[in-house]
Amino acid sequence: MNHLDSIEESKEESDKVFNFVSKPKVDPGYYSRSGYNEKQLASFYSFKPIKSENVFYGSKNYFMKYYKPSKSCFGKYILDRIPFLRWIVKYDYRQDLFKDFISGLTIGIIQIPQGMAYSLMAGLPPIIGLYVSFFTVIVYVLLGTSKHLSLGIYAIISLMTKACIDSMEGKLYPSHLEISSFNLSENSTNLNPNYLSHDPTEAKIMIGMSLAFFSGIVQILFAIFHVGFVTKYLSDVIVAAFTTGAAYHIVTSQINILLGIKLNHLDIPFKLIADYIEIFSHINHTNIATLIISLISMIFIYCVKHFVNEKYKDKMIIPIPVDLIVIITGTVLSYLLKFDKRWNVVIVGDIPLGIPAPKVPPLHIFPLIIGSSVSIAIVSFAINISMAKLFAKKYNYELEPNQELFAYGLGNVISGFFHGFPSCVGLSRSVILDAVGAKTQVYAIFASVLVLIVIVGIGPLFRSLPNACLAAIIVVALISLLIEVRQIKVIFKRSKFEALAWLITFSGVMILDVDYGLYIGLCFSLLLVIAQSQRASVSVLGNIPFTDMYENIDICEEAKEFEGIKILRYEASIYYANVDNFIYKINKLCGINKNDIFHKINKKKSEYGRMLRPSKFKKSKVSDIKISEDDVKKEMEKKISEILESIKIKDIILDFSCINFFDSMGVNAIVQLNEAFKELGVTIHLTYCKRCVFRVFKKNSFQDKFDYDRIYPTNHDAVLSILRNRKSNIHLLSNNKRNSSIHISLIDTENPLKTMDSPNPVYVIKRKPSNIFDDITLSNRSRTDSIPHMHTLDEASF
Repeated sequence: MNHLDSIEESKEESDKVFNFVSKPKVDPGYYSRSGYNEKQLASFYSFKPIKSENVFYGSKNYFMKYYKPSKSCFGKYILDRIPFLRWIVKYDYRQDLFKDFISGLTIGIIQIPQGMAYSLMAGLPPIIGLYVSFFTVIVYVLLGTSKHLSLGIYAIISLMTKACIDSMEGKLYPSHLEISSFNLSENSTNLNPNYLSHDPTEAKIMIGMSLAFFSGIVQILFAIFHVGFVTKYLSDVIVAAFTTGAAYHIVTSQINILLGIKLNHLDIPFKLIADYIEIFSHINHTNIATLIISLISMIFIYCVKHFVNEKYKDKMIIPIPVDLIVIITGTVLSYLLKFDKRWNVVIVGDIPLGIPAPKVPPLHIFPLIIGSSVSIAIVSFAINISMAKLFAKKYNYELEPNQELFAYGLGNVISGFFHGFPSCVGLSRSVILDAVGAKTQVYAIFASVLVLIVIVGIGPLFRSLPNACLAAIIVVALISLLIEVRQIKVIFKRSKFEALAWLITFSGVMILDVDYGLYIGLCFSLLLVIAQSQRASVSVLGNIPFTDMYENIDICEEAKEFEGIKILRYEASIYYANVDNFIYKINKLCGINKNDIFHKINKKKSEYGRMLRPSKFKKSKVSDIKISEDDVKKEMEKKISEILESIKIKDIILDFSCINFFDSMGVNAIVQLNEAFKELGVTIHLTYCKRCVFRVFKKNSFQDKFDYDRIYPTNHDAVLSILRNRKSNIHLLSNNKRNSSIHISLIDTENPLKTMDSPNPVYVIKRKPSNIFDDITLSNRSRTDSIPHMHTLDEASF
C-alpha cells in the first residue's frame, strides 16, 4: 500500500463514521506544512511596512489623486465630467433614433401635465414646473450617466418644498391674516421689512429658487468630496416608509383643491391630524362644481391607466396620454363654459410666455432653509440613485454615483436661476420610459423640445385649466404608493428589525411631519446599526477533519473542537460601544468564571496566610516538630495549582476575520483579557488580523503589551503551533451536543492497543524512535489495520 492509498483509505473509513456528504480531497502536502505566526511569515515573505495615517498628508494625497490638473488627464477629466461627449460619438442613429424619438414624445406629453400639477402642489404657479422640467433635463443629458432616468419633478420633493415654503410664512412673506388686514398697495410700509416680497406668490418663487440653488450646492459638494455614501444610511426600507407616509400627506394636501375649499395653513406638529380637522371643519363649504370636475377627472384617469394602458401595454406603441387629454379637455370646457365665473371654480390663471430672465436667488435666507436644503438634497439623491442603479443593473451598463451627484446638483443650481425649485427623478415616468423602449438620453432632447414649445408658445392657452384637474392627476398617480402600506407584512416576514424601522419611520411621517419623519427614520436606522453591533454574536469554531477549515460547531455537524482549545470568532468590529459585550461573550463561551477562580485562589491564600502568622509557629502538643514556613508555602502553591489545573481551557484563539475597525478601547480590552487569563494559565492567540487592525495595534503600542509570536495568519496555523508546543496527549473533542469524539493519543505502535471499546474513530500518532518532529506525512496503516476505527498519522503532524 503506497502513501496516497493510505490517505484515501483513511478518508473512506472516516466517511463511514461521519456520513460526510462531500469533503475536500485530502492534500498530502497539507499535513507537511508548519504552523507560522505573523513574525515567521514576515521573515519568509516581503510585506510593506505599516505606516501611521496622517490626516494632512492623507487629504493632500486624496486631492492630488482626484483633482490635480495635468495635460495628460485634462481630456479624460472633461470626458468624465461631460459623459455626453463620450457616448454621443458612438450613438447608433439607425437602431436607436426612432425609439428615442417615440420615447421622448411620450415622456414630453406626460411631463407637461405632471410638471404643472406637481408645481401647483409645491405651492407655486404651474408654469414653474415646466421650467424645472426643461433646465434640469437638459443638464442631465450632458452630465448624467444613466440612460433611463426621467428627471424633472416628483411629488415627494414637491411636498418637501411646500413644507419649507409654508414654514416661511410670516417670516419671508406676509401671512393670509396680514394680507386681509392691509391693502398692500397702500400700506406696504406696515409690513415686515424682512419679507422677500409683499406679494406672497413672488416670495414663494424666490424661496423655491433658493431651495434649488442650495440643495444643488450640497449635492455638488457631496460629489467633490465623494460623500455620496451618506445615502446608504437611508436603507430601502426607510425610503419606502418615508415615500409611503409622504404619499398620504400629498393626497391630504390636494383634498382642499379637489373640494374647492380654502384652509388655514397650520405649521405645527401632528400636521396630518390638524389638516383633517381643518378639512372637516370647512367641508360644508365644498364647491359642488369643483367636486364634480375632480370625480370625473379621477375616474377617467384611473380607468384609462389601469384598464387600457396597463392591460394592453404590450400591444400599444405608446400609452394613451390620459393626463394630457384631461388637461386639454378641462381647459377647453372651462374656457367655453366659464367655470371660474359661473361656478367659482379655481383656475390656473395667467401663465407668462417665454423663458424668464436669469436671476440670482436670495442667498441671505440660507440659514433659514439650510435644514430643508440638505434634506431635499439627500432624499432626492437617494431616490435618483436607487432608480438609476435598478436600470444600470437591468441593462448592464456602468453608473458613476459621484458624477450623478454632480449632474443633479448642477441641474438644480442652474434651475435656481430660472425660477425653478428642486428636481427629482419621476418614478412613473422612468418606468414608462423603459416600457416604450428608450435607448439613451437622446429621448430627453425630444421631450425637452416639447416642453419648450409649451413654455414659449402655447402656455398661456392653459390659463382656463381648473386646478382640480391637476389635483386629480396627482392623486391617481399616488394610488400605487398609498397601497404600499400592505408591504409591512412582507417586510415583517423578512426581518423584524426592518419592519420596526419601517413602522418607526412611517409613524414619524404620519404623526409628525415629512421632515421630522425622515430625521426620525435616519436616526433610528443609525441606532439600529449601533445596537446590532453592540449585541454582535460570537461563533465557536471547530475543525473539519482532514481539512484546514474551521466552521461554527452549531452549524456544521462535522466541525469539532480540540480539547483545551477554544476558537472564538467575534462577528463585528470592536470599539467603545461594544467592548463590554465582547469581554462578556468571550468569558461566557470559554466557561471560565475568572472572578470565582480568583476568589478561590484568594481564599486559599488567606487560609495559608493565617497559618504563616507567628502564633502558628509554636511547638505542637503532639510532637516537638515545628511547622515549616516553606512547607506551608509549598502546600499553598500546590492547592493553587490544583485550582488552575481544573481549568479545562488552556488556549483561546480569537478569530478577527470579521473585524474591520478597532479603537483604543478595543485594544485595551484585548490587553485586559490577556493579563487576566495569563494569571489563570490560559494563553490568548490572535488570528486573521487585518492591516487596519495592525495599524491600530501599532498606534497603541500593542507590541509592548502582547507577544506578537501569538498572532497567526490563520486559525490552523495557531492550532498547529499550540499542538506542537504541548508535546503531550491531545484529545479532539466533538461538539457538546454530540456524543461522538475523535481521540488522538501519542502511543507506541510497537505495542498496539489491546482493547478498543470506543466506537469512535481513533487517530493513532506513530512514534518514531528518532526525532518525533520530522517532516509531517501520513504513515502506512499496516500496524493498526486490525484495530477498528483507527487511522495512523505521524507524530510529527502535531
